[in-house]
Amino acid sequence: MILCVFFCIFLRVFDKENLRFLLYFSCEIIVILYTDARICIDSIGETGENEMKKLSVLLLALAVTFGSAGCTRKTLSDIVNENNGGTENNTTTDSDNGYHEYEVGDSVETMFFNFTVEDFLSSTDISGNKPDAGKQFVAVKLKVENTFGQDIQMFSTDFLLEWDKTSADDKGVDGPHSYYDKDAIFNEEFEKEYTLTSGESKEGVLVFEIPEGVTDVSLTAQDIYNDKQGNQHKGDVYIVHIDLSAQ
Repeated sequence: MILCVFFCIFLRVFDKENLRFLLYFSCEIIVILYTDARICIDSIGETGENEMKKLSVLLLALAVTFGSAGCTRKTLSDIVNENNGGTENNTTTDSDNGYHEYEVGDSVETMFFNFTVEDFLSSTDISGNKPDAGKQFVAVKLKVENTFGQDIQMFSTDFLLEWDKTSADDKGVDGPHSYYDKDAIFNEEFEKEYTLTSGESKEGVLVFEIPEGVTDVSLTAQDIYNDKQGNQHKGDVYIVHIDLSAQ
């Protein structure tokens, strides 16, 4: 009884990531103890045989306890599916990202939300607002719908605009002006941070500032999330191609 209580407490406080190692280790111990007990049984007699049966039951309980603990370790997909209410999805791991390409007007389904690029505009002057020298504004109208099953926090940087770099000095999407982080130009511009409740849809505009003359751009989003151990994972990438010359 004391040993059972000890192992119950031990399993609660021990890091479950190491339980697989404990399973293998405990199996080795079980084999050794069982072998030694069988050797001793011949010299103990009937009393020893009864004790042997008790030991066998205890060792079996130990094996089942550690075995079940090892078998219940959750995979990344299990964790994501639990967080997503058990819904199957196209989740991938850090080393095996999926890339999905779309055009303007297509409905894009990510792990957490759906979105559609409904319209776009590029200009060096919007209602008297001008970008920095050598830059142009790109405004993208989006519809976003929360399909995750619970509230999610959204940020302006959830969507990035990418393009082929125009020069060695062009930092591309990593530059400081890939997102127009200044006063809003449009009334319907998305906030820098907002909550999208479960099932809620929201339309708005994102404004980017990119090198003047660029016409082929892509609005991108990526599944990024933390598992229950606090580890960050990057999943699928969603790419919507936009030809600014077609506006």
